[in-house]
Amino acid sequence: MSMIKNVLVCFLVFVILLAGALAFCLMTPWGSQLIVRKMISSYLRPNTIQIGQMRGALASGLSLDDILLTNVNVLPEGNRLRIQHLYFALNPFKRFDWTINVDHARLQFPETDPVIIFGTLKNQSLDFNCFAPSLTLNDFRNVFPEKNIPWKVKNVSLSNVDIFLRG
Repeated sequence: MSMIKNVLVCFLVFVILLAGALAFCLMTPWGSQLIVRKMISSYLRPNTIQIGQMRGALASGLSLDDILLTNVNVLPEGNRLRIQHLYFALNPFKRFDWTINVDHARLQFPETDPVIIFGTLKNQSLDFNCFAPSLTLNDFRNVFPEKNIPWKVKNVSLSNVDIFLRG
């Protein structure tokens, strides 16, 4: 009988610790910062991550200001992504009930003008705008596999590119 009691107490302690860890990660700024840094590191794999200021928590809404990511893995070498303001909120009780709002993000490739990005992703609905004064196809050579796009054309440049992403 005492063996069952010990197992039950251990299980109860484990559940309480797990609930406490989940609450810490979702409802405190420190836990939210841990999760955000881990998410950025695992998905984008930048060389450096700098976050100027962070307010709030994931459960109630998290605001990040002055974010700088250098050498994001999926983009050409020497890139910098600077985001002036990023807002992120999620509802932990619904699967896709989350909001991301990006204000004035600048993606800089080596030797090109920056790409300006802003918009919102809310409840799986995308509304983004990307603008670049000039782009060359060589900037995106590392992003797309060569087997999908024939890179026979060497120097194609586009000017005043304005892309709206909705859906």
